Amino acid sequence: PEGQLGGYNGHMLLTRPFFLSSPLWVAGPERRIVLVGRSRNGISATGNTILGSKVFEFEGPGFGAVTQACQKEEAQLKDRKVVVVDTPGFFHSSRPQEDIVAEVSKCVNFYSPGPQVILHVMHPSCFFEDEIFVAQQIKEIFGLKAKDYTILLFTHKEYLEVESLEYIVSFDENLKGLNAECGNRYLAFDNNAEGAKQEAQVAELMTMIDDLVRKNRYAPCYTEDMMNELPNQGVNLAQSAIETGGGEPETLNKELKYLIVNVLTAARIYLLKIGEMIRHLRRRK
Repeated sequence: PEGQLGGYNGHMLLTRPFFLSSPLWVAGPERRIVLVGRSRNGISATGNTILGSKVFEFEGPGFGAVTQACQKEEAQLKDRKVVVVDTPGFFHSSRPQEDIVAEVSKCVNFYSPGPQVILHVMHPSCFFEDEIFVAQQIKEIFGLKAKDYTILLFTHKEYLEVESLEYIVSFDENLKGLNAECGNRYLAFDNNAEGAKQEAQVAELMTMIDDLVRKNRYAPCYTEDMMNELPNQGVNLAQSAIETGGGEPETLNKELKYLIVNVLTAARIYLLKIGEMIRHLRRRK
């Protein structure tokens, strides 16, 4: 029953630890994960926790960002291959925001056919304007369909002794809205945990991903084609709005406005990629 030990509380946040030996998390198909979020939220540390080893380099709180480019690592967990792509954090200490957007947009190409989950890594006590901007950037890079593959992962679980994660998620209206968009899928990690505690966190995440894959069974992973649909979505909706008489700026609905932003962002990303190719060709000469 809901609210009891081992029950489901309506937020896909498990109330009973699921260790790697749990029958609910058995060997199966590989799981492919992309990590995104704000710099210094613990993105790389979260990847290390998932894979069980320090394969992603990172610095502690208060230091500059280390991750400069997307990096893919994998491990065998309970006879299942788990593949994780770490990405540079937004608000990177030494790189322009446009470069970060261009680099993060490459992460889907590291998989075939694509990741089953986009983990948006957040700090439980730092949901301010920067995080709102990051959430918007993630939407603009990955598009409308990304929310169907997103799980919110809060780091620093060790700080959640006084206030519960449920309280934090529901306290801020922007965070509450973001969580609702992502299907109320969230959990917390203590990236300093070891042994059985660390395994329990990973098992909880894997169980949540398995549930998400089952829910998305007709399209179980986010693909590059979905990302490339962004410009076409905007053009098609704009044409529809004009044909129905809704083409004036003041009458455009929120979805169309959002997709127009997506088109501009996609165009900016493509231009950055072209510039990168040109610089590469010049270096070869």
